[in-house]
Amino acid sequence: PNSSINALYASTDNGETWALRQANLPGCVGKLVKRGNRLLFPNFAAGVTYSDDNGLTWQSLRVLPGTDSGATALTVTATGRLILGATGKIDKKKLRADYLG
Repeated sequence: PNSSINALYASTDNGETWALRQANLPGCVGKLVKRGNRLLFPNFAAGVTYSDDNGLTWQSLRVLPGTDSGATALTVTATGRLILGATGKIDKKKLRADYLG
C-alpha cells in the first residue's frame, strides 16, 4: 500500500490487500506484540504504546515515570511475561511493568 509514516495497516485476506487502520501513531511502529487482547509496540519516544480495541485507538504508557526513557524492543515470553528493552537512564524502582497488562 501507499505508506504513511507512523501508521498501522491491517489485512483481512492474508496479505493480498492492506488498509490503513491508524495513522499518526506516536513513534515508529516496528514490531507489534499481542498479549491477551492487548496490542503493544515499543516506542522510542514514549515508552510503550498499546491498544485494547484491536488497534482502533492507542494510548502511550511511560514505562519509567518521571524520565524521558523510551522503549527499543518488546517481546512476550512463552509464559506471558513481557520483556522490554529501554533507552535512557533506568531506575529499577520506577519500572512500571505492572501497567503493561
